[in-house]
Amino acid sequence: MADNEALIRCKGFGDPVVWKLTRTSSLDLWGLDVLRNPIKVTASYVYDIQYDNWYSDMLFIADYYWDCLLYAEGVGGWFSTYGHQGSGEGPEFSCPTSIDVFTKQSPYYLWDYYEVYLADWWNNRIKRFEYNWTTFDYTDIGAITGYGLCRPVDLDHHNWGTFDNEQDDYLIVLNCNNRILGFMLHPLSLEFDYGCIPRTCFFDEPTAIAVGRDWLDVTNPLFQSYGNTKVLYVADAGNERIVKLNHTAPEHLTLMTLFF
Repeated sequence: MADNEALIRCKGFGDPVVWKLTRTSSLDLWGLDVLRNPIKVTASYVYDIQYDNWYSDMLFIADYYWDCLLYAEGVGGWFSTYGHQGSGEGPEFSCPTSIDVFTKQSPYYLWDYYEVYLADWWNNRIKRFEYNWTTFDYTDIGAITGYGLCRPVDLDHHNWGTFDNEQDDYLIVLNCNNRILGFMLHPLSLEFDYGCIPRTCFFDEPTAIAVGRDWLDVTNPLFQSYGNTKVLYVADAGNERIVKLNHTAPEHLTLMTLFF
């Protein structure tokens, strides 16, 4: 959660605020103040099945002011920056608005990395990277452009919980033109486009989107302990409501419930 140029970490029970990262405490390895306008943060981890332990606890932050993403391993560690202002290939961003990551792992633990997706708002695209937590290197794997993208506001990764089944990977993107786009990532294709119709707009300046999560009771090492559901939640700011959508197939969305 971003507030007053600070990052707040909360938990659902007990003391509400357990950690706060401010600009004065966010120096990177070169002594630079790297936190200015954290607009979206995401966290991820990897589960070591062999040793029954969590490791590589990572934070990734989209900073709207610095036109970069920030990342650090664990809470309280040094933050590093990746990217700079620009509209070219590689790590060049302009006013990023959202970020999400997904853990990828080989069946035999030969390579481990995160897939990173960044909503590059002013450049009208979604940037894609791989981050290897062994070598600490980023690899640019291109950008999503076209397909009706219009100043992407927010995004969320969708996967049924498998580590290496790329056919399960979807990306849900919220446009600033009141539309929701759903992309299959491997291979890249537009699966659905939902929102405005010629007569009217269903949403009014939506600000955020989230895919439902659910715990998976699995023993297969190729599965994560959680996966996504078929439910989408949209913060419909202009209409002052949260919209709950159920998509029974990737290409089809139907309205379930409205919360006012």
